[in-house]
Amino acid sequence: MQNNQHVQLQQEMTPTPSEGSIPQAVYPSIQNQQIQVGQPISQVIPAQQMMHPGPYQQQPYSQADLPIYNPQPIQIVQPIYSKYPSIITCVYCQRQVQTVVNYEAGTGTYLVGGILAAVGLWLGCCLIPCFIQDCKDAVHFCPSCQANVGKKRFIFD
Repeated sequence: MQNNQHVQLQQEMTPTPSEGSIPQAVYPSIQNQQIQVGQPISQVIPAQQMMHPGPYQQQPYSQADLPIYNPQPIQIVQPIYSKYPSIITCVYCQRQVQTVVNYEAGTGTYLVGGILAAVGLWLGCCLIPCFIQDCKDAVHFCPSCQANVGKKRFIFD
């Protein structure tokens, strides 16, 4: 009875040629192994050799192999909290200067203009924040190196 089941199981596992262009999976054939019904099929996997490394020996460093430690000075960025010119130490040229401020319309300016238009002041009154200096973002520049050293936003800071 078990022998018939073994033959039937082996026939089910062997691939049969099909007449379509659909590829079929090919299963490995099991030969000379005792198969019991209800038991999982396991294949014998050969033992693999393990490589055991030898003890680690550290080689002495030569003077050319040593890493070069070259410390850089830490640059402290001073935040700017004012919409007006401030005295700071420039991060780029390392000089103590009074900043030059340019005012430009930003997100807060357009937001206030949109709210004014939504309220009903749409006949040009919604453009008022674009002309008021306190409703704009203040961009600070260094007068000696012309670098952008900070920005104070109208609403979002």
